[in-house]
Amino acid sequence: MDKIKQALQAQVTVIEENYRHYLNNPFEARHAHALRVSLRTMRALLNFLKKSMDADVYESYNQQLRESAALLGPLRELDVLLDWCAESAVKEDKLTKYYYETFAYLHTLRRREMMKTLNKTSRKQFKQMIAILEALNTDQLKLKDRKDWPRYTKRRLNTKMTQLQDQLTDLNHEDYEGVHTLRKKAKKVRYAASLFGPLTDKNFSKVILQAKDIQNELGALTDSHVNQQLLIELAAQVDDKAVKSGLLALSKL
Repeated sequence: MDKIKQALQAQVTVIEENYRHYLNNPFEARHAHALRVSLRTMRALLNFLKKSMDADVYESYNQQLRESAALLGPLRELDVLLDWCAESAVKEDKLTKYYYETFAYLHTLRRREMMKTLNKTSRKQFKQMIAILEALNTDQLKLKDRKDWPRYTKRRLNTKMTQLQDQLTDLNHEDYEGVHTLRKKAKKVRYAASLFGPLTDKNFSKVILQAKDIQNELGALTDSHVNQQLLIELAAQVDDKAVKSGLLALSKL
């Protein structure tokens, strides 16, 4: 039980550090990404403990984390798009003569979304979420009193990995929503195995690598599709002909 508490508290510290880094330099995409990942990791850990928790307690923590991560969603979406477009511009440097205008527009959108994460409402949400997590302990989580936590943890991790592999076998790779959902499950397994695996007598390195491989494989399937759709949506919203032309050109790659 103490080891579980320590693992959760360690993740709270990671969240606090990443939020501090983000506030110091929100212009750096990796800080926004690191903060969002740390929030999702905490959600994955709590999700792993869900069956041993009171449902209302689980949902109260999960909601705080979900709402905070959602604030960073649009920003992360643009960061991924900018990175994808930057790589495309290098590979296809003659694709459009409006690269400069297009990137200027995308960076303007990025700055706008960044400022939303820094307004009073967003800061209040993050502050409230961190305060709740700082007070987190196993008593508040109302975890069931298990004398076999290591065995339970090992069994649950093995079950989740087996389910993930079975779902991957049955996955329709053209169902982008299904691919995205399974990718999120792979992340949950990976995060839980990384932080809770060491509490058992089994080495979960192979599970962590397998989950990461699945995550990357599914990410490759969805990223291009999502970015292309976003470019088309943005092109429909912009009046500037140069920017519209650049966005549509990139969407066809």
